Amino acid sequence: MIFLIIFIPLIGISGFITLFSFYSLKNNIVFVIFKGFTTLLIALLCSGAYFLYGTMHSPYFLYITLIFLGLIFSLAGDIIIFFKKNPFFLIALASFACTHIAYAISFLFYSQFSLMDIGTSIVIISIGLIIYFYFSRHLKKLKIPVIFYLVIISFMAWRAVSTLFGHRLTLIQGLFIAGGSILFYISDIILGMNMFVKPIRKFHLKNLSLYYCGQLFIALSCYFFTTV
Repeated sequence: MIFLIIFIPLIGISGFITLFSFYSLKNNIVFVIFKGFTTLLIALLCSGAYFLYGTMHSPYFLYITLIFLGLIFSLAGDIIIFFKKNPFFLIALASFACTHIAYAISFLFYSQFSLMDIGTSIVIISIGLIIYFYFSRHLKKLKIPVIFYLVIISFMAWRAVSTLFGHRLTLIQGLFIAGGSILFYISDIILGMNMFVKPIRKFHLKNLSLYYCGQLFIALSCYFFTTV
């Protein structure tokens, strides 16, 4: 657990510097560097789980690896999305889509289907449809990529919530996964609203606070398996 003691404060400090550089220093270079560096620290925290569970023969190796890969794709997206305009936005969208796919696969393998999945799927599909119809008239040529992305993040969130009802992961892991995925989902919606609908006041503060907390919670889920 030494990784948690070292990296959680570092992640908090780096996240603070990210926001401080944008709002107080007005320095985009420092902002982009620390924006990516904070995600890198979360990925390094995740990699620490290999020391506990990560041998190739461990039943948890695949889970940790998929979460780690997801964070690396997020790191790429964090940097590329700063340029905003096409084709950079589409590349960043693809990077984050790969993150959600990696997460969804990991949650799929380590969760079980139950009757609760029917109720959660109805809720998540309904939310996804509301979001799409709210965004649709602002998307123009990006409708298909955004639909694709919305389907992926909705599936990821659905499988994340399902980990609360299975027995392959512990309850604390389920809480970290479900909570982190929901925060990540909301941060993506805020990002979409800011880009396609209208500028959001204190956008980076709201978006990155949710994003970093969501990613951190998902990374922390790698540390609470029942056996070593």
